[in-house]
Amino acid sequence: IQMVKELRESVYEVKLNNQRSEKANKDAADKYVASAHQLYQKLIQSVKDRVALSERLLISTDGVLGYIPFDLLLIELPENNQLYGTHKYLLKEHEISYTYSANYLNEVLSNIGKKASNSLLAFAPSFEKSKGTTDEIEFEPLVFNNEEVEAIQGIIGGDVFEGNDATASNFMEMAPNYQFLHLATHGQANDEIGDYAFLAFTKNNSKEQLLYNSDLYNLNLSADMVVLSACETGIGELKEGEGIISLARGFSYAGAKSVITTLWSINDERTKEIMEAFYKNLKEGKSKSSSLRQAKLDFVSEYSHKAHPFYWAAFVPIGDMAEVEIGGFSSWILVGLISIFLFVAVVWFVWKG
Repeated sequence: IQMVKELRESVYEVKLNNQRSEKANKDAADKYVASAHQLYQKLIQSVKDRVALSERLLISTDGVLGYIPFDLLLIELPENNQLYGTHKYLLKEHEISYTYSANYLNEVLSNIGKKASNSLLAFAPSFEKSKGTTDEIEFEPLVFNNEEVEAIQGIIGGDVFEGNDATASNFMEMAPNYQFLHLATHGQANDEIGDYAFLAFTKNNSKEQLLYNSDLYNLNLSADMVVLSACETGIGELKEGEGIISLARGFSYAGAKSVITTLWSINDERTKEIMEAFYKNLKEGKSKSSSLRQAKLDFVSEYSHKAHPFYWAAFVPIGDMAEVEIGGFSSWILVGLISIFLFVAVVWFVWKG
């Protein structure tokens, strides 16, 4: 438990880099390297000493281990703790995905034939800082979430809801009809009552802005994949015998065959880059876990020594990781085609008349 706590603390401290001294940043790097390598030796090396591991690893975590991504474990100690792009992460040797249990995975695989009628449904709510005092939760404006969903739409098509249209009520109404759900928004875990974790949507007059984990139990999804591009969607209340009660669990319960979730607060701009690369890989025919892994590897390679795990390791894939057929048909395209057909028909009848 202590090693997991130290690893999470050391990774998250990079968020304060601009406000910390060089020594404080070095201490955080040293702390990360020590804990990441110790956990590797305890969790992975001890298994490797007994059996050969394949490149693809399917991990079912227990207890506090659900709070860490195995990608960032260090196979060996680096020469320079702060040159993050050169570290020998487990990510570089293995493609890792997760499952809540063997029973959960069997249940997911038994529903593979269930298909949605449309392709992508992506939401990018808008947030504004309120003026004066308020009892409501305030959310920082997201600068890159619109660019994120528009880039994804450009890659695989589908329907995008932004700004005032990105409401919780619209999402609940439309979500059951789509193959891919992508939510680029704010999220917040609840360590005490997991069902009170929530995703935030655009305010719509008096309608509810927050979608709670408990609300997801009323959904009946046909989604091949739900991508929760928001903070803390994979963590929450740790319940004995049940694991971590999180938003990711809520979407799995609602019928999602797989979920890409997050284990801490994420960076808006870097997330956009990783998600765009992820969907490009997915469209090329790679599996979900392989697509995410390659996006992370490319990010680490591009940013080199600045590629701190805080920016890329939070994303973890859970559930069915098979390749997906990028298909489906946007409902708006269908409406457009019907409108064109009716227009042509009317013109033809008028002309014939």
